[in-house]
Amino acid sequence: MRHPRRKQLSDLALVSKTWRALIQERLYRHIKVKGTYAAFAECRLWFLKHTHLRPHVRHFEVWMPVWEIKASRRKTDIPPIPSAFTPRPDLRNRANRGALVVVQEISDMTQAFQQASHNVTLQDIFKHTRDLFREAYALTIEGGHGKRTPLIKAHPPIIDESASQYPLFFGNVSTKMLTVNPTIGSLVLKGAWNIIREPSDFCILKTALPNLREYHCTYAKPKIQAYAAMCCIMKYFPSSIKHLNICLEGLTSKPTATPEKWRSLYTEYHICKDIGRQLPNLETFSYTGRIC
Repeated sequence: MRHPRRKQLSDLALVSKTWRALIQERLYRHIKVKGTYAAFAECRLWFLKHTHLRPHVRHFEVWMPVWEIKASRRKTDIPPIPSAFTPRPDLRNRANRGALVVVQEISDMTQAFQQASHNVTLQDIFKHTRDLFREAYALTIEGGHGKRTPLIKAHPPIIDESASQYPLFFGNVSTKMLTVNPTIGSLVLKGAWNIIREPSDFCILKTALPNLREYHCTYAKPKIQAYAAMCCIMKYFPSSIKHLNICLEGLTSKPTATPEKWRSLYTEYHICKDIGRQLPNLETFSYTGRIC
C-alpha cells in the first residue's frame, strides 16, 4: 500500500462496516509490488484470500530490482556502508591509509551483490494484472537503472526441449504476445531503457493494451541510444493515445556524450518531425530532452 498514513487509516477501518469499505477503497487504490516471483506469489495469495479487496485496486505498480544479495553471502557478512568522515585512531596516516580502508570496504560490499535473477517477466506482470485487478486503470513498471543492466524479458525462457514439438501450445517466444488488459488506459514506464530498446518491444506492449490513452515514459539517464530508439518508436504510437509524456533526460543534468556525437545523430534521427506527427492526435503533451 502506498498511502503515507496507512497505519492511521487502518485503525479507522475498525469504526464501522461503512467506514471499513471507504478506508479499504482508499488504501488499496494504489499498490506497489516488488517484481520478483516471491513477491508476486505473496501478492496473489493475499488477494485470493481477500477477494473483496481486488476491485479497489486502480493503480498497480511493479518495481524491478536490479541487484540482489548473492546466495553464498549471509546477511551478517555484508559490511556496513562506510563513511569517509569516520575517524580511524588505529591508523597513523589517515589521509592515505584511511582512504585505502574505505575503498577496500566498498569493494567487499560490491562483491556481495549480483544482478537480480528472480525477476518476473512482462508476461507475468500482465497476466497478474488481468487475473487479479480487472478494475485497474493505471499500470506502472519501474525498470531500474545501472551499468550494463539487462533488458526485462517479455516471456520466461522455455527450459523443456520438448516444447518445440508443440508450437501451437507454446508458440514462438520471440513473437508471442502478452496477456491483453483491456481496462488499462494509462501506462507509466520508469527506467524505460530496461523495458523498451527497439520498436518491437513497444509493439508488444501496445498490442496488449488496446485501450491505451495515456503513455508516460522516463529514461533514467540521457542516452544517445534512447534518443534514437524513441524516434523509431514514436512512429508506432497508436492514435488512441491522447496524453503523452516523454522524458529522455532522466534525473540528471550531466551530459553523457559530447555535442558533436548528438549532432551526428540528427542526420538520421530527428525527433521534432516525429513529435509533429503525433501532436494533432494529442490533448496534452510533455517532452524533456534534446531538440533541434
